[in-house]
Amino acid sequence: MKSNSLKTNTLGNWALLFAALLVVSQSALANNQNPKQTPPSPPAKTDTAKSNQAPVQPQGKPTTQPPPNPGQQGQASAAQRQPDKRQGSPNDCSTPSDQNRNGSIDCSAKPPQQASKKRTPQGPKITLKQVAKGPTGAESPRIKQPTGQPSTRNITTVSRGPHGNKHIVTEYKEGDKQVKFVSDGHGNGFREDRSIVNGRPTMYRTYITKDRHYAVVYRGRDYHGHVYYRFVPDRYYAVGFYRWAHTPWVSPVRWQWGWSRKPWYVSSGYYFTPYDSYGGPAYWLTDYVLGQDLELAYENVSPTPPPDQRPGQPQTGRVTGLVYTPTLLEGKQAFAPGFSATGSFNFGGDHIFLGAAATASYAFTVSEGRILTVAYGIPAGGYLNSVPAEISVNGETVASIDKDSNYVSGAITPKQRLLWKTTFRPGRYTLTIRSGGGYVNLYGLWLGNSPASTPATALAPDNGGNQDSHALPPEAKEAIADEVQAQLENEQADSTASSTNSGPAGDQVPAALDPKHLTFIVSAPLSEQTADHTQCSLSPGDVLTRTSNIPDTNQAVPVLVTGSQKDDCSAGSTLKLSIQDLQDMHNDFAQKMDAGLQELAANQGKQGMPSSPEIGEQANLAGQAKPDPNAASALQQQQHESDSAENKAN
Repeated sequence: MKSNSLKTNTLGNWALLFAALLVVSQSALANNQNPKQTPPSPPAKTDTAKSNQAPVQPQGKPTTQPPPNPGQQGQASAAQRQPDKRQGSPNDCSTPSDQNRNGSIDCSAKPPQQASKKRTPQGPKITLKQVAKGPTGAESPRIKQPTGQPSTRNITTVSRGPHGNKHIVTEYKEGDKQVKFVSDGHGNGFREDRSIVNGRPTMYRTYITKDRHYAVVYRGRDYHGHVYYRFVPDRYYAVGFYRWAHTPWVSPVRWQWGWSRKPWYVSSGYYFTPYDSYGGPAYWLTDYVLGQDLELAYENVSPTPPPDQRPGQPQTGRVTGLVYTPTLLEGKQAFAPGFSATGSFNFGGDHIFLGAAATASYAFTVSEGRILTVAYGIPAGGYLNSVPAEISVNGETVASIDKDSNYVSGAITPKQRLLWKTTFRPGRYTLTIRSGGGYVNLYGLWLGNSPASTPATALAPDNGGNQDSHALPPEAKEAIADEVQAQLENEQADSTASSTNSGPAGDQVPAALDPKHLTFIVSAPLSEQTADHTQCSLSPGDVLTRTSNIPDTNQAVPVLVTGSQKDDCSAGSTLKLSIQDLQDMHNDFAQKMDAGLQELAANQGKQGMPSSPEIGEQANLAGQAKPDPNAASALQQQQHESDSAENKAN
C-alpha cells in the first residue's frame, strides 16, 4: 500500500507539472495570436524616382499653393542631372518647413540625420510673384521666390525692362560667402562672391561674355556704416605712360574704329557720334567707353525681346514722317531702283513673295550728316507672312521675324503690320530679307531721311509728329572726358602706392560721393522715378550728373539726366539714385577705362596715333583672381530656369 501510495503521489506530481506546462504553452500561443497594438512605423520609401516627381495638378480653380519649381517638372533639370557638390542637391530638405514646400519633393521618409543637413540648391527656385508695369505701360513678369526660406536657399528674381531687356538675379549664401548670379538672358553676366579676406571686405566677380571669361577684384571700404566696393585693376603702367595718356596730342588724330557695320552702331546713330578727330587720349577713351556701353545696351534688348515685343509681333498705327517706297514699279513686274531678289520668288501684282531660302535686297546709301530710318512691314490689305524671316545688313544677321500669329491661308491684314525698323548712319548698305521656308511678302519699305542731329521718326501710332532731339550733347561728352582725366590721375596715384592697394584706414568716401567725380554713365538698365513721381527708364550709355553728394535717409542722391536715349528718362529730368547704383556705374566705367588703356597701349604708334613713352605694364597682385570655372554653366542653368518660369507666366 505504501509503495502504491508513493507511486500514486509521484504520478500525481507529474500530472500537475504537465498541466502547468500546458497552461503556459496555451498562454504564449494566445499572446502570439493577439499582439499588443502599437502605432505603425512609417513605410520605407524605396522608389526614389517617384519621390522627385511633381504632383499631378487638379483641374479647375487653382489653389494658393506656389507653382512647382520649373526645373523639377517633367524631365530632370541640369541641376538634378549634375548637382554642384558645393551647393548640394536641389532635392535637399534643409528644414522641416522645406518639406513639400514646392509640392514636388517628399521628405517625410528621410532619416532625421539627412533631413537636418543644410545645403544650398544648385538651380534657382522660381515662382510667379507679381506682374509689374513698366514706364511704357507694358506688363513685364517679375518672378520671385517665396519669402520665409533660409538664407542658404536660392532667391531668384526675373524682370523685364521697358525696352525688353531681361534681368535675372539669383542670391544665396555659400558657407561664409554671399553669392550672387546676374545675367541678361543672352549668355552675358557674372558670378559675384562677397567675403572677408585678410580682415577686409572683398568682392570677386567672374564675368561671362560671348567673347571671354575673366575675373575682377573689388575692395570694400566702410562709409557711415555702409560698405562700398571699388574696382581694383589687374595691371598698372609706367608713370610716363599715364602722363602721356592724359596729355593732349600735338596734332589731332583721325581714327577708324571699324564700327560702321556693327548693328549696335547703326541702331544708336541718332544718339552717338564719335569725334571726327581726337586731340588727345582722353577723348579717344571717351568714345571707347561710350561704344562699349551702347553695344551692351543693344545686346540687352535686341536678341530676345519679351514675348509681347518680339520682332514679328504686329504693331498697328500710322507711319508718321516716313515715305512708303514700293518694291515694284507701278503696274509692272519690274523692280524699283535699289530692289532685287534671288532664288525662288514670284511676282504678286503689287509685291513679291519669297519661297524657301529666297532673298530680297535693298541697296542704299546714307549721305554725310544724315541718318536714315528703314522699316519693314505689311501694308493694310497685304497678305500675312506664313513663315519666319531673317533680316541682315551687309551680310550680318540683325533680326529674326516670327511667323505672323494670325496667319491662315489667304489671310490679309486690315491694318499696317510693322515688323522691324532701325536707323542707319552715313555709309553704304544692303538690307536683305530671307524667307524661312514658305512665303514671305515684300510690298516695299518705309524710309525716313533726317539730319544726324535729330532722331529719325519712329514707326509708332501717330503722336502728332512731336519729336525731341536725343543726340548726346557735346558738353556731356566733354564731361565724360573730364572723368577720364580724373580716373587716369587716380590710377596713376594707385600704381605708385602700396602693392596691396590697402588704402587709408577708417571711413573712405566712395567714388559715388567723391566731389572729383560728378559724371556717371549708366551701365545697366534701371527703372526710376522723376521728381513728379513719373516712372521712366535708364539704359546703358545714358549720362547722369550728380548734383549733390549728401544722401537722404534712403542712401540716395539727386542726379540730372544730361544724355538720354529714345524712350528713356528725358534729358533735364531730376532723379534720385542710390549710392550703390552710382558706385556700380563708376566701377563699370573704371573697368572699361582699364580695357581702353590696354587698347590704347596696343595701338599707340599706329594709324597716325603718336607713340607713347615706355608702357611699363606690370601685374597688380591685389587685382589678380582666377575666373570661377563653373560660372558659365550656372548662368546657363539660371537662364533656362527663368525662361521656363517666364513662359508659364505669359
